[in-house]
Amino acid sequence: MGTDIYGLVEVKKDGEWMQIADLCKLRRNLILWPLLTRDWTEGKGLPEDFKKRLPIRTSYFSGGDFRCQTWLSPKELEEILNGPTAKKILAQVSPDWIALFEKIKKEAEKYGDNNVRIIMWFNA
Repeated sequence: MGTDIYGLVEVKKDGEWMQIADLCKLRRNLILWPLLTRDWTEGKGLPEDFKKRLPIRTSYFSGGDFRCQTWLSPKELEEILNGPTAKKILAQVSPDWIALFEKIKKEAEKYGDNNVRIIMWFNA
């Protein structure tokens, strides 16, 4: 059993967070969420500066029963993707998700780990 993944990837340029990817445009992937969250209770919630911009992003949250919200830095994402359970799960993930993970890595190399993040929310 799995759950849908919603969210986006942001890069901080000139002091402003800018969206560079929309997870909703990727193929549906119901098996990836346990890898990305590790556990429902460990979600960090949404970044504070992102919450302040939520009124302009209400369409992201309409019609969903969102039970977990979290975000990851590229370093955290890389640690998860290189973890012991990742290989089996990643073998079943569509190529667009793999390309997204590569894009995040490249953006972090360009802008720094603290200036790139993947923000996610899940529903069940």
